[in-house]
Amino acid sequence: MIDRTPEEAIELCKLFGRMIRGEETDEAVLDQLEDANILHDIAHMPARVKCAELAWHTLEEMLEAHSSGSAAAGASTTEDGTE
Repeated sequence: MIDRTPEEAIELCKLFGRMIRGEETDEAVLDQLEDANILHDIAHMPARVKCAELAWHTLEEMLEAHSSGSAAAGASTTEDGTE
């Protein structure tokens, strides 16, 4: 996600999710994912889809929280509430 705006990165995360679930198959569109496009065959392995999506989904959530100015994005606390 180097040299990408948060909005561009969020869209790429969503595109990756659509690719990995087999919802997006247009190679011209998938070329936007650059090297991540090589994982497109994961769509044929349902047991691997969740694993492949995990980091991308986490990044998307972080970026969306940051974009909306959520306090949760800036807070650094542990489960017991300590910093």
